[in-house]
Amino acid sequence: MYSSKHGAIFCQLLKREWCVFSRTWKDTMFNSLLITSLWAMLYGYCLPALGMDYAYRVPLFIGGTLIFVVTIGYNIGMVIAQDLQKEKVTQYHLALPLPYYYVLFAYALSSMLKIVSITAPVMLFGLLLIKAFPMLVMSWGAFVLMTFLTLLMSSLLFLNLGIGLSFEMYLDNIWPRILAPIFTFSACFYTWGRLAKLSYKWSLVVLAGPFTYCAEGLRGAMLGGNDYIALPICCAVVTGLSLLLAVTLTFVVKQRLQLVYQGQRRAC
Repeated sequence: MYSSKHGAIFCQLLKREWCVFSRTWKDTMFNSLLITSLWAMLYGYCLPALGMDYAYRVPLFIGGTLIFVVTIGYNIGMVIAQDLQKEKVTQYHLALPLPYYYVLFAYALSSMLKIVSITAPVMLFGLLLIKAFPMLVMSWGAFVLMTFLTLLMSSLLFLNLGIGLSFEMYLDNIWPRILAPIFTFSACFYTWGRLAKLSYKWSLVVLAGPFTYCAEGLRGAMLGGNDYIALPICCAVVTGLSLLLAVTLTFVVKQRLQLVYQGQRRAC
């Protein structure tokens, strides 16, 4: 149930998260722009010089931008996992006098704001470098919706992992066991339609990758045409995955809170 007290605490949580993030935003942005310059050189000049169709530079760059989304989400989850092991600030937030889902919503919203504050300038800068704007046929409503769903799914994924895993497990296992397979079975580094023409069986396997639908949905919203997976399908799949992650997050947090309360009782 909503109350003004809950709303005030929720706003303070958002302010706190943004204050902490703002201290590192400049360095993160500078590093991201350096990486984007290298990607622009790769997709805009090197790969076309090696024989890649020049028209593919923009779809591949859009898919590659999802690496920033995943990398920032990974760092956010790692901070939470480390905090739960040492400082316990996250546990304190979950113990505040408001329903725990307010805290989860604040964490998810702050994660989305952090990701978009970095990826938006990075994508704009990269698209300028590869001279992509003549190719863009923006469907702004579809673009905003697909961007929101992509950010939401990514934030919920890493909140699940950051809260549910120990810091050691998070640090050692996330990339090789989760993120590497996700990127392998996704259409971030190629378009799904092109893959289907070359290997239809492998294209069916790639449909199991959640970021396939993020990449293809963003490409369809920004570039238009029928070369990508249909936008309604992409939105439906990413929405379904987000709902699933939201449900699993509630179970993960309840388990974490249960362990905290058991520890407090033993201490008493």
